[in-house]
Parts: sequence; C-alpha cells; structure tokens
Amino acid sequence: MENVLICLPCERQKLQTSGYVRKLSMVPKDTAPAASRQGRGSAGGIPSTSPQFHVALQAPRSEYTEHMIGIEWLIEAFGCAEVRLLDRAQLSALFESIVRGMALRPVGDPVWHVFERSGGATGIWLLQESHLTIHTFPEYRSVCVNVFCCTPREGLDWRETLRSSLGATDVRVREFERVYHRVEVGS
Repeated sequence: MENVLICLPCERQKLQTSGYVRKLSMVPKDTAPAASRQGRGSAGGIPSTSPQFHVALQAPRSEYTEHMIGIEWLIEAFGCAEVRLLDRAQLSALFESIVRGMALRPVGDPVWHVFERSGGATGIWLLQESHLTIHTFPEYRSVCVNVFCCTPREGLDWRETLRSSLGATDVRVREFERVYHRVEVGS
C-alpha cells in the first residue's frame, strides 16, 4: 500500500524535486473528499476551491555509511518552590550540578534571560556534546529542562536532582535516543 498525500499546486514542484515522489496526479473534482465538496475544506485543510493533486510517496533508496547515537532528555517539573525559580544563583547551581554529574563539557559560560513580568528565566549552556537549557515559570511553579548529548551516556536521577534543587513535587522525564545516519542517496 502506498502513502498518498493531497497537496496544493504551489507545493507540487517542491515535492517533485524532493526525491520522495513516485507518482503525481490531479484529483478529479467528483472524487474530492466529501468535506471538500461541501465547502468545508479537505482532510488536509486544503480549501475546496484550490486544485488538488494526489502524490504517491516513496523513500529514496539510500545506503547508511555511518551513524551517531545521541540522547535527549526533556524534563518537566511541577510544584517547585517559587522563590527557588526566581533565584538565578539557584538555577546556576542546578546547571553546574547537571554538568558535573553528567561529565559534560561546556563551551563558554551559560547565557541567561530573565523575563521582567514573571521573573522567570531562560538559560542555555552550549556544550561540546550539544546543549543544556532551562525555562522557568515561577507563576506556575514549574520548570522545563532539556539536555541533548550527541554521545550516549547515563542521565541523572532527575527526580531527585529537581526535588533537591528546586523543591519539585512532580517530575516527568522523557528520554529519546537520537540516531543519525550519514546517508548516501542513490538511484
């Protein structure tokens, strides 16, 4: 079974040159989706007055020659102590403990921006491995931390780290393996 996409004429040229298109054909008016015939747009959100095209998609043939495996953590913490989320020294100490605990290699110093209205902060620290970011929301007593490393490694005990540093009562951790391939596209 082939994957089919409905697109607008302005998207057709881009799709044709992408290497993913196997077949392109105009959608006959009498076979347009029912919602489109009734003037409510099609399933893809395309206005019913626009010409539409069916596009059969295929992945180009490729050969993987090398790969890199990284890992990314998205950590959300709730129930944090508002005073700690407003304390830049506390946030800097959290950054330092993450860098030290994961044996990360910073590039320069972290950069911080404090929002006037809420007092929340965004911090980013470039790493040789990639980056470490934090976004605080004192008005919601929450924080979001993102750590991306282009080399596999163990994470921290995120729940304990954010409980002890920011007083978090609820910590949600999502961990993603990021696999990157060097691809040589062939015919």
